[in-house]
Amino acid sequence: MPWAPSLPPLWLGTSGIRQVVVPDPEPLLQAIRRFQAGQSRLLIAFRHPSIDDPACLAQLLWRIVPREARRRCLPWRRRPHAQFLYDRGIPLCAGAPTGWLLRRLGGCSIQRGRLDLPALRCARELLLNGRYPFAVAPEGGTNGHSEVVSTLEPGVAQLAFWTADDLAKSGRSERMELLPIGM
Repeated sequence: MPWAPSLPPLWLGTSGIRQVVVPDPEPLLQAIRRFQAGQSRLLIAFRHPSIDDPACLAQLLWRIVPREARRRCLPWRRRPHAQFLYDRGIPLCAGAPTGWLLRRLGGCSIQRGRLDLPALRCARELLLNGRYPFAVAPEGGTNGHSEVVSTLEPGVAQLAFWTADDLAKSGRSERMELLPIGM
């Protein structure tokens, strides 16, 4: 996806967000390095109070992490990216091109508010065997209030437990790693 890194600055420019600041990128840099080295499976949990948060996460992964890695002379096997869950209703509201883009970027749609077993199987498979780390918002959706943390959905922790169990059952040496961002 050579075109993907240009998306977040365009999206952020229309949102009013001027800059994404990361006080300490080291935990994320090291977690991605462990994932790329085959030492771990990585679940990134991020706050999602506004619709601009996914663009901020993309800016973090596609621009800030590579820049910080270059500063530290850290080698990468591939450009950082993340597969993710998104609400199945987003393409209905935002249009079919948005749905196409979300799927192309590695998204897995989920119907919030009910037990969506096909989506959970997709998320579980991507977390266990995906080429990239998996990102999800434990709040499950936006609330419009950055100072208020919505109720966390239990599915995020359950995905991590399932993956750890699947790794152990299959005799794989990777460990399951859950990295909270902005929480």
